Amino acid sequence: MILFKHDTLTAQFDELDGRLRHVVFALAGFIQHAFGKDLVITSIYRDQVGSTHRYLRAVDFRVQPLGQPAIYTDEEIEQIKKFCATYVYDRKRPGLNTLRVHDAGTGLHGHLQINGFGITEMIDGD
Repeated sequence: MILFKHDTLTAQFDELDGRLRHVVFALAGFIQHAFGKDLVITSIYRDQVGSTHRYLRAVDFRVQPLGQPAIYTDEEIEQIKKFCATYVYDRKRPGLNTLRVHDAGTGLHGHLQINGFGITEMIDGD
């Protein structure tokens, strides 16, 4: 299930690039099926120049809020990364990933993004 940290995120989610909504629904389904957990979206739109959030092509989700227990184990995080790696961000820029798990000062979170040129590829994960 997809949950939202704030009610305002629900309307923002409806405005996301459709390709990203597809990836978010797929990821939430994977997490629910594999771990019995929910995907909690914490951020969508941010007015930052150059940010994929600004163009509604990124969402952040909880992994380990600051000072709180981790939502996912290290093994689960690795499985989530592997799942998201099946969505190619940009073949011309292989250093950029669809998912990055990092700490931006508020605890560990997942940053899920898609490219800006209208193509999102899915590859065989095996």
